[in-house]
Amino acid sequence: MRLFGLSLLAVLTSSCSLAAAQPAAFAAVDQMVRAAQAQDGGKLPMALHVYDRQDRLVHATTLSGFDADKRGPVASASKLVAATVILAVVDQGQLSLDDSTQKVLGWSGERGRITLRQLLGLVSGLNPTVRCTNHADISLAECVDRIRDERSALQHAPGAHFDYGGTTFQVAARMAEVASGQSWQALFAQHLGQPLALPDAVNFYTAPWLGLPRAGNSNPRIGGGLWASLNDYAKLMAVAFHQGQRGPVRFKNPALFDELASEPQPQASIGNSPMARSAQQPFRYGLGAWLECVPA
Repeated sequence: MRLFGLSLLAVLTSSCSLAAAQPAAFAAVDQMVRAAQAQDGGKLPMALHVYDRQDRLVHATTLSGFDADKRGPVASASKLVAATVILAVVDQGQLSLDDSTQKVLGWSGERGRITLRQLLGLVSGLNPTVRCTNHADISLAECVDRIRDERSALQHAPGAHFDYGGTTFQVAARMAEVASGQSWQALFAQHLGQPLALPDAVNFYTAPWLGLPRAGNSNPRIGGGLWASLNDYAKLMAVAFHQGQRGPVRFKNPALFDELASEPQPQASIGNSPMARSAQQPFRYGLGAWLECVPA
């Protein structure tokens, strides 16, 4: 899959695979990567890393001088990592996927019926794009209050409609903050950053494309503000692949990752979706991740 921002590719063999990858298969994928680069003018730095189930790097391709250790914004690939942090709070028993914004944040009316599961699955009904996610001079709490109070905030009934965007991840992260009593930065460090020995710079920012330190992190862009390298991201992806059982990271309930890989509201109508526009890849969405194969 292509992860926008660094145009990095980090692939782990999964239950979707029919057989172990062979050298010929790597050659075919390399050809696809080169074709993708050609579509962007043939100069965009890109890389492909393929890992096996033991997290061993078994194949690597580098184009136009891509540096697997160079950090930058990974954009929408942040959502999988953010969902993993929030699942860790759920795993601690501090939050439930079915907790509502009314219960945790005190929202009222129809907006108060929105659940954490719907927020992570992008079927909350909230406006998918709210300007406060770009503001580095406010806090995450202030941004979420603005989302709540926006006149046109709720555009569909909770659970009825899918719209791709970053608004709902701000709200989900704020629920995790309130439930745990910790800031988002502290939650990321506790559950992923420190156990995986990632440097402090690997974190969520408001505008990481501006570069550090100008990016700001008092109002981190949860659905698109992660700053990391390809090698950093491979460690983060491995946590989800191993269902929260990687090195020092030990989830008590690995089944939470089955939730991550499940579509929360299969009956929801599809609105804004980059995959819906592709006839060849009409992928649906789980909790912070695209579902690129049909679950058993």
